[in-house]
Amino acid sequence: MREKLFVYDRENTSKEVFNSLSETNREKIKEFKDYLLISAGEIRAGEGVREVIRFARVVGEELNEVDLDDERYFLKEVKTSAFGDYTKNKIKDFVHRFLRWSFKDWSERFDEFRDFKINTDAQRVKPITSKEIIKKEDFERLMKNEKSLFWKTFLIVQYEGGLRTGEVRNLEWDKVDFEEDDFTSLNIPCKKNRNGTIKIRTLPLKEATYYLQELKKQQEISGIKTKWVFPSPQNPKRPISKAVNLWFNRLTKKVLGKTSYNYLLRHSRGTELKRIVKEGGMSKDNATEFMGHSEEMFDKVYSHIDKEDIKEMLKKQIYNFEYIPEEKKHELERQVELLQENQKLQEKISMAQNRLLIKTTLQNKDLTPKERKDFEMLQGRLK
Repeated sequence: MREKLFVYDRENTSKEVFNSLSETNREKIKEFKDYLLISAGEIRAGEGVREVIRFARVVGEELNEVDLDDERYFLKEVKTSAFGDYTKNKIKDFVHRFLRWSFKDWSERFDEFRDFKINTDAQRVKPITSKEIIKKEDFERLMKNEKSLFWKTFLIVQYEGGLRTGEVRNLEWDKVDFEEDDFTSLNIPCKKNRNGTIKIRTLPLKEATYYLQELKKQQEISGIKTKWVFPSPQNPKRPISKAVNLWFNRLTKKVLGKTSYNYLLRHSRGTELKRIVKEGGMSKDNATEFMGHSEEMFDKVYSHIDKEDIKEMLKKQIYNFEYIPEEKKHELERQVELLQENQKLQEKISMAQNRLLIKTTLQNKDLTPKERKDFEMLQGRLK
């Protein structure tokens, strides 16, 4: 019997829904998980299984028997749901992958998947604004207030690398190369789309190097044997769970006075790179390569530079005017005042020395009348 599309929550977890399915469906989903573990990795496998479990529950059929009507019913439920565009795309992506994997006759059975339309103009339910972006000074406050080496490392790796939260959670030590020049290279696997091939994006990090090295030492000293840079505290054989979001919520609430989520660190880094591009300090090619985007997506996604920032960049570029924060301005003004006071003091000292020199010289009885007259004129000017 078909059901409405539902949201996973504490009362309706994927584990509970999975256990409510038929034995045949549970076995089918386990086989699909094994396939995803090889083709997509552990984190993506977990996400994919959750979506197939939801699909099975909503269509209310044995997964070996679903047809085009079941597919269309599910897609309609997804379309009319309150999920955001990106989540809808993810749900459709995994269900499409499952059906294609399950049925050799998928082309005929599901009408060549004509109804599976990915939204290429996906928009966030709540667009990210410049006010939500975590500025560099805020990030430094987060680093200063976080006491755990584990979380400090997670924080700086995600921010400096501009990484998606899942990419950090899924980071393995064999993808981390410590260089001799105090840089660290991260080799991040990524795909442009669901049918694309996996490519490696290499990111050079500098500030994160110290923390990564210290974290590796800590794991070795503690006897933690794991391939994950950020393993689960409960089971080091698995990567850290989505509990990272809860940690970040609490940290930002405590330090910044507002709750935020990890993914904003990527947007913050992307916005920072876009600002550097606009200022002429970096090519757009390098920025897009670093973030793993096309130029079109880079311009579309990282558009959080507010009007005040744009105004100051234009001043600097067009008029060579450098914006000076109010605090720094006061500091510079004080330094100028001190220099001026010092200059006046030096002038007074020089004046006193000259007066003393002239007075001593006039006491010399061997001066000619003309020399004495000239020194007396100088003495008169210095009074």
